[in-house]
Amino acid sequence: MPATHLLGMAHLVLLALWGGVVATEAVIELYAVRHHELHTSTIRLHYWIDLLVELPLIIGVAASGTWLAVRLWPLSVTHFVKIGCVMVPLAANLACIAFVLRRKGRLDAEATDAELWQHTRRIIACAGVDMRVAGRPLATEGQRPVQVQQQAAAPRPAGHGLCVATPHHRRHCWCGRGLRPARRELRAERDVECR
Repeated sequence: MPATHLLGMAHLVLLALWGGVVATEAVIELYAVRHHELHTSTIRLHYWIDLLVELPLIIGVAASGTWLAVRLWPLSVTHFVKIGCVMVPLAANLACIAFVLRRKGRLDAEATDAELWQHTRRIIACAGVDMRVAGRPLATEGQRPVQVQQQAAAPRPAGHGLCVATPHHRRHCWCGRGLRPARRELRAERDVECR
């Protein structure tokens, strides 16, 4: 197996671990919003997760991604788009880590609850940016051009074998899936099968 494939696999594993850590931190922060008595524990826990787990993962993702880009040079436009899309959650995550470190410093300096909650709101906002944007580079890889997607959505004749439970299907297909029972019986009489 070529080194590029192993490095690509390692990069994807690091990305998956990073996504799992971000999702876990979001759950921890949102739980503290519901249970105010756990806010100081959440601040300490999130601080250590960021320091010992998330920061090394971000460094690993950036290093493996940079090494992949160097090995695959010259890059296509798609690669540049993916790299550009990755910069948004990466920057949001680094900003989130900075907010977490600052919030822990304020906790140690015995700041007021209002100030700590202000930092928590910033951290939750950063996590929201991470979750929305992080999947975009992976999602763009398998997408087809818009014209082909629109062609695929065109009505198909009965027996097309591509039954899906969409509103269009319920109105126009003869297979009977999703139709009212009386209409389903009429369709069955016509012996039209949809695979």
